[in-house]
Amino acid sequence: MKYLLMFSVLFLSSCNNVNYVYTKFQKDFSENRWFNDDIRLFEVTIEDDVQLYDLEVQFGHIYDYNLDNVPLEVVIKAPSGTIERLKVDVLIKGKDGKDLGDCTGDICDVYHVLKSKASLEKGVYAIEIKQASKLVYLPNVLGIGLNVRKSN
Repeated sequence: MKYLLMFSVLFLSSCNNVNYVYTKFQKDFSENRWFNDDIRLFEVTIEDDVQLYDLEVQFGHIYDYNLDNVPLEVVIKAPSGTIERLKVDVLIKGKDGKDLGDCTGDICDVYHVLKSKASLEKGVYAIEIKQASKLVYLPNVLGIGLNVRKSN
């Protein structure tokens, strides 16, 4: 019985990350400020070119964030040299004013899908993420991350 329980725990915990091919969270923001000239770079290696992938941005912030949404500019440079530019708004609060993120205490993470079921070619992608607000900096930022997983 003990071995069955140990196997079940190991199996279930390994299933959570089996589809992820890349996950990185950058949290080196001075005084929790993300300045509008601070471009964050993520290098993603795709090893299998017959899969479909989901790309998701993770925005970490302090609870009760001052903005309802965070505008981002994303540049995806493919191994072939093609460039795709995306403008997205990461929703922080719902219409009711409540935080949409996954919060533990005063730390929250919001996840936003950039691309779903995207066909990515084999090779190294350079993905740049920049905050695109009209503010000089976004306050209370704990980090920005990128997750890439195989689509189901």
